[in-house]
Amino acid sequence: MENSLQTSDAGTYLCILEQNQMEASVQLEVGAVSTPSIEVVSEKTGSLVLQCRSNGWYPEPEVLWLDDKGNILSAEHPETLKGPDGLYSVSSRVTVEMRESNFFTCRVHQRNIKQTRETQLNLSVKCFTDDCNKCTIWCYILVFILFIYSILVTYNLIQKKDKTEPVKSLTKEEDKPLNAIEVPSQKKSVHLCCI
Repeated sequence: MENSLQTSDAGTYLCILEQNQMEASVQLEVGAVSTPSIEVVSEKTGSLVLQCRSNGWYPEPEVLWLDDKGNILSAEHPETLKGPDGLYSVSSRVTVEMRESNFFTCRVHQRNIKQTRETQLNLSVKCFTDDCNKCTIWCYILVFILFIYSILVTYNLIQKKDKTEPVKSLTKEEDKPLNAIEVPSQKKSVHLCCI
């Protein structure tokens, strides 16, 4: 027989031994925890917005952001959602600026069941400079250039396959060679600097 504990099972249970006229009670605390995840959701020169998420908690937990010395950082008010299964999902954002140590911790804690889970993130100094923003822009440009290049190559290959007619003699206007499309080779180092 499968026993599956649910959040509604929490409470006080009483055990009675009628023969010895004894009774005892036990308080059952039900809890669920999960490890939080951190991601960079916004970049500005000199600062970043970090977001911490953790799903599947019971009872409702609290979220704290800490610096490398364990000091609590000032963060936005956390967003908490309760799912149909009775479990809580929490999300919190904090804006951080470049400092000596760019080491940050998201800690999710539930006092009743005395459970804590945390995730730590060490950011590169490059993440706080213009390089990160430029990196994202160059990535988009590079993808666009490669996309156009692949379309041109595919089009040329299709044109070569479709030419099944014998070669005709060229007139004076057709004596000019076709212009080849040259795509300059670009060597750009892309720095994926955040995380």
